[in-house]
Amino acid sequence: MKPMFTLNGTLLHIFETGKGVNKKTGEEYDSQDKIQILGDIPLQNGEIRKDIVTITTHDIGHIKNMPIGSSVNVPVGMFAQGK
Repeated sequence: MKPMFTLNGTLLHIFETGKGVNKKTGEEYDSQDKIQILGDIPLQNGEIRKDIVTITTHDIGHIKNMPIGSSVNVPVGMFAQGK
């Protein structure tokens, strides 16, 4: 399946979160690989806002060796938070 969205921006940071326990459910979870990307968010008035997006990734292999400051294009899937 082809992703519907691609996030384009500048690679700012690559890190791994530690294992932990979900406070609401008590379930344990494994560590996760994450990346932070600085991108342009278009506004309705035609201006652009810079924003940092933190993404959890299951396959960090292709990004892990990229230098910080590199231009990246990442296919993304999204989930709505809240009700």
